[in-house]
Amino acid sequence: MDEVCGGWTAVKPADDHVKAICNQAQHDVEKQEGKHYQEFLALKYRSQLVNGTNYLIEVQVAHNECLHLKIHQSLPCYGNQTKVTGVQKKKPSDELHVF
Repeated sequence: MDEVCGGWTAVKPADDHVKAICNQAQHDVEKQEGKHYQEFLALKYRSQLVNGTNYLIEVQVAHNECLHLKIHQSLPCYGNQTKVTGVQKKKPSDELHVF
């Protein structure tokens, strides 16, 4: 089974849906971090099915710098809203852990 309600999936390569979520979140992340990123490329992710979906996404923002983003996407009946709920600075070799 790919997703278990309440449990986190294994790490997967970023697909088009996750890349689109990242693109939507980029402005909020830049505002929160106080900087503009020339590069903002979703690499991999984990997801958790709750009242909507939580995503942990690794985003490459420079040659040897990544951000781990925690993003919540609400259910379609609640507008499918995307909200950044956490940002951590990481290296590409760091594991994608829940924070």
